[in-house]
Amino acid sequence: VESLLQGIRGMEKLEPFAKDGERQYTTKDAVSFFAIDIDGQTGLTDKYGDRVARNLSRAVGQRIQRQLPALFSNLMDCKLYHAYADRYYLLLNKISLEEARAKARILKQALDDSYMVDAVRFFPEQPTPAENLLESPKVTVRVGVGSYTYAKLQEVLRRYSTIASLSSTSAMIMESLDRMLKIGQDHGGNNIVSWDYREWSYGLLR
Repeated sequence: VESLLQGIRGMEKLEPFAKDGERQYTTKDAVSFFAIDIDGQTGLTDKYGDRVARNLSRAVGQRIQRQLPALFSNLMDCKLYHAYADRYYLLLNKISLEEARAKARILKQALDDSYMVDAVRFFPEQPTPAENLLESPKVTVRVGVGSYTYAKLQEVLRRYSTIASLSSTSAMIMESLDRMLKIGQDHGGNNIVSWDYREWSYGLLR
């Protein structure tokens, strides 16, 4: 993220969009982010144990990875990160908020499913006998969708000293994604939360 921000900071100064400007939804001069969290992971861990929960999280991550070529034409601009436990992040450069919202719906639909999970394997390279596979209950996820135009990121970067601008802006992005997942959790999970320029706030994506 900091490397990408450094490139944006070095661009010529860009004209900011009007607060209610519709082009903020459609411009590809933007960086979008997904935060993806498995609902009820603590309950799954309590019921099936740490190993099954860990392998389930891995299975969800692998499915996200398999969906990327179908969702995005330029994978060079898409980067998937496993943060910890049941949480994943996607960095999507040159993806508008409008497109990110549409892709989030498709991705969530692909992830909400049951998974065949290895109940024994600890290391990914170990073979998996069929008798070790356990079908998980239906899994649902929460998705947070954030998006920042290049112009907005330049504005945010200028708020901080040169030394702190990259790390502080990255932290702001991560904090907003985590806040969206918390909002989704407070609304019962199994949803998508996104920034809405019209309302100038976070809201559930209908």
